[in-house]
Amino acid sequence: MIVTQARHAWTLSKLASFFEGAGAYEKMALHGYYSMRIHMWDAEYGGFYQIRNRVGGMSDVNGWRNEKRAYGNAFGIYALAALYHQTGNSEVLEFAQEAFRWVEDHSFDPKGGGYFEFLTREGKPFDSSSEYKTIASDKNELGLRTRTRPFICSKRTPSCTTCGNRRCCERNSNGCSFLSGTRWCRKKDR
Repeated sequence: MIVTQARHAWTLSKLASFFEGAGAYEKMALHGYYSMRIHMWDAEYGGFYQIRNRVGGMSDVNGWRNEKRAYGNAFGIYALAALYHQTGNSEVLEFAQEAFRWVEDHSFDPKGGGYFEFLTREGKPFDSSSEYKTIASDKNELGLRTRTRPFICSKRTPSCTTCGNRRCCERNSNGCSFLSGTRWCRKKDR
């Protein structure tokens, strides 16, 4: 599962920064990175699969098959950021940026703001009213995360520190959006 693998890589990256001569932790974190890159990343469509088998093939555990989740992809990005911070490895940074762009391009909801949680292998959002039907164990959450009520948006987000926009989770004429409670201005960074 991408969330578990990413948590391990993140934890090992953080441990490596706490201990002098902690090369073993860094080496294990890099092993986690390669596992995420080789086994968890979809080489054809991009994005992290929710779950894979031991050799990187499709797994029907919990019915996730080839589906993807924004939550799992966010954990992957989080782990890659921690590993890059620890190692300065440009390959890790480039992969983190690729994963971030994939989430922005496939999961962002331009109509309602926020991000769609449930994605097909091709990166197409789906909910309980979609033609695509999931059999995954988390399908009961489909009604909670629909096109009209994205799951990340918090209407109490403060204004952007770069452009001053006070609207939450929304792309607008200033090109500003908010990600997971972190202030991030598209006007500044793109």
